[in-house]
Amino acid sequence: MKGFLYGQTEYNILASANRLDDYVKMAKDNHFDYLTITDRNMFGAFKFYQACKNNNIKPVIGLEYTFNFGDNGKSIVLLYAKNNNGYRNLINIASKVDIDNIDTLEDIMDYSSDLIFVFVFNESLMEKLIKSHEYKLLNELLETIKNLKGYIGISNTNYTFKEDINNEIVTYTLGYNIPCINIHKCAYLKSSDFDVYDTLRKIDGDYNSDAINDYSFPVNPVNDSIVDSIVNSIELTIYDGKVKLPKFINSNNMPSDEYLKSLCDKGLRRRLSINRINPNYYPIYFDRLKYELDIINKMGFDDYFLIVWDFIRYSKQNNILVGPGRGSAAASLVAYCLGITEIDPIKYDLLFERFLNPARVTMPDIDTDFPDTKRDQVLEYVSNKYGEKNICNIVTFVRFKLRSSIKDLARLLKFNDERASKLVDMVEKYGYNDVLLEYQNTDPELYRFLLIAKGLEDLPRTTSTHPAGIIMSDKSLFDLIPLSNGLNVKYQSQFEASDLERIGLLKMDFLVIGTLTLIEGMMRDANFSVNDLRNIPLDDPKVYKLLSSGDTLGLFQIESSGFQDVFKKLRPTNFMDIVAAIALFRPGPSDYIPDYINGKHTGNVKYPHPDLEPILKETYGVIVYQEQIMQIARKFAGFSLGEADLLRRAISKKDSSKLDSLESEFISKSIANGYDRETAVNIYNLIYKFANYGFNKPHSVVYALIA
Repeated sequence: MKGFLYGQTEYNILASANRLDDYVKMAKDNHFDYLTITDRNMFGAFKFYQACKNNNIKPVIGLEYTFNFGDNGKSIVLLYAKNNNGYRNLINIASKVDIDNIDTLEDIMDYSSDLIFVFVFNESLMEKLIKSHEYKLLNELLETIKNLKGYIGISNTNYTFKEDINNEIVTYTLGYNIPCINIHKCAYLKSSDFDVYDTLRKIDGDYNSDAINDYSFPVNPVNDSIVDSIVNSIELTIYDGKVKLPKFINSNNMPSDEYLKSLCDKGLRRRLSINRINPNYYPIYFDRLKYELDIINKMGFDDYFLIVWDFIRYSKQNNILVGPGRGSAAASLVAYCLGITEIDPIKYDLLFERFLNPARVTMPDIDTDFPDTKRDQVLEYVSNKYGEKNICNIVTFVRFKLRSSIKDLARLLKFNDERASKLVDMVEKYGYNDVLLEYQNTDPELYRFLLIAKGLEDLPRTTSTHPAGIIMSDKSLFDLIPLSNGLNVKYQSQFEASDLERIGLLKMDFLVIGTLTLIEGMMRDANFSVNDLRNIPLDDPKVYKLLSSGDTLGLFQIESSGFQDVFKKLRPTNFMDIVAAIALFRPGPSDYIPDYINGKHTGNVKYPHPDLEPILKETYGVIVYQEQIMQIARKFAGFSLGEADLLRRAISKKDSSKLDSLESEFISKSIANGYDRETAVNIYNLIYKFANYGFNKPHSVVYALIA
């Protein structure tokens, strides 16, 4: 089998220059059967697993563990997961390395089952003991390795005393019956990448050059039958992709779907009463509620809605102001009935399928806004209720940018600040490639300098914490993902948000808006409770007079000079004018602001087709919202709203694999629906144009409400 056992990636931060995707591609291009990740953490393990699987390469997942052998010095053992149980043990060890600072072999013995131990000989305690002839201590270490049924990995990349020392350990271990195997440490792809690797090590504070070793990618690794047997013994399928939603804890012991239904029924009746909705419209609301609850139940998200309802209820009971909603979640009547949002989706013609599409099963996404002074209080409540091991922050990675790379490198090479700043200015002014060509023949030192700086670009430099995201699970996260110490809650994932969602874990965003802190303070001064916001009228003429004057400085979302100019021309007279302005005031859609204003003030509105009037009347003939695109697809092609959302999404993502068939389907169904081909093509082109511009209407409504 072709491969090697000691590969490290960019996620071995400041210790490897191997970009993960390039590392896997190199293996594929050289027809490798397997590839290994043995970083000293597990930040990149899932990405590596996915990348290998996608390229028909067997992923071997390991961990580099540095341990102290008594007081005698540090050594390295590579731990490989033999199967899924071994993987769980591996992530527990990776978690404890960060959280508990474990550093002995005894510390990992509780998690040793189904792990393969390969003790690194070169550059470790064993090599030092051989060199110094301390055989008593070496015997103790070898006895430990034997008891663990471990292997000794000997690298051919170390050029110091390679033959004599390597041969001596092989001979010495014969009496212990410990197999010695070939390993190759790979920390950069090509010899030309050494300078980038060396710079990373020096930024990390390691000034001992590794130039005596070759850590480049071995395109023709040494064959080793024992290694082949080790790799063949590994059977790993680390995640099944099933959603791992936490269960809502309720004191009534009711099934979640029944409890959710009862809460929504009470909530809807309360909303209808408070809002004085005409009883003739009640069937519309109750039919919509039943439709949403059916979809939520079929998709298995009853507990999810109950969990969000619970912590928002806690917030309001403790006089913590919660935003009226965010994103497409405000399109849900269930969310409105539960008090998760404060927008009536039927009143504002919001489409549930834009939030939860039965034709495209994805996790729901209810983001919540809090005052910046109260978010941690809500997180503490959630952590206490569901268990500190079932909730965690999410890691993010701070990466090198070209500007910071130049400055880091200048500091290492002791360039003066003025010279470094001048170089940064030149790169920003003329572009990296032009400056590189300028120095290629005139200044070899600066030419090499720029090559290294570019090589550092986008490699991880350090970790940080996702500003809003929280992961919640139905069981201890220690059995699912590697963890580190957290910031707002006790733990933090070692996987990024995109990985966690692919695994099937629930991500929830607890966001902060400074404006809510401001509003909360004003409410307190005016003796308002958090629920009094519902009673603020949306037709106060003084508000629209203020907006029409352009005096919006300091107002949420609408304070820029450009917005002030828009409001002076628009002269809004109703709430939906604010909603539309927020949706239109962006690159692209802003070109149509004059059309909206002209339509409002002159009444001279032109529709591309008469059948578009009911859909575009509220926006004076301009397509403003994504929901309008979906309604147009339903009207002309008879698409369900779920199918219409798939079309909208494919266009916005430029998904060429789906667009051709969707275009053909739209045109053929429009023709079957009674429209001629020219009309069908024109309407499709209209959809295609505005699908890139259309804004999420519920998000615009809730942000207009905050404004």
